[in-house]
Amino acid sequence: MSRRGVAVLLVMAAIIGFALFAGRNGGERELGSTSRETPAAAASSATPTKEPELYATPSDQGEEAGQEAGHDDSLENAAADQKAKDGAAAAALATAEIWVQGKTLDQGEWNEQLLDTMAPVAHPAYDGRTWGYRVEATAVTGEPSIAQATMTTATVQIPTDAGSLTLTVTRSSGDSSWATTAISED
Repeated sequence: MSRRGVAVLLVMAAIIGFALFAGRNGGERELGSTSRETPAAAASSATPTKEPELYATPSDQGEEAGQEAGHDDSLENAAADQKAKDGAAAAALATAEIWVQGKTLDQGEWNEQLLDTMAPVAHPAYDGRTWGYRVEATAVTGEPSIAQATMTTATVQIPTDAGSLTLTVTRSSGDSSWATTAISED
């Protein structure tokens, strides 16, 4: 390659590098921008934003809806009732009963049945990434026990012939179905 070709490549690399650096903005104004910000825009960009509180009840919602002041309607914070615990245990057991068939079912069939018991958010982690023939357990040997539970999330332990399975099950609301989101072998 000639000197001129090398020089052109270096100039192009410098331009691309500068454009990438300028695109990050790094707190600086972009090329060609003006400093004609309104006072409100300038003040809002200088003021740090406060992070929202998680699981907070919207202000004045309780009184308007006839609820007592300070009522927290978040299902995440509510302790699980017996019906919720029973549903979580049943969902975890359904997943575990398929999990332990990993060596006996065809891989495709096992994977499909397993995904049917799992929440869509867990599909990328388990779809074709977990191999049934590697599952040591071949039978569930006891009843599920709830290690922790709220109205929308539960951790369930299930004994198998190769140790305990710990399953996390979730649901989006107090009246929706439970689905497994994680499985770990202890």
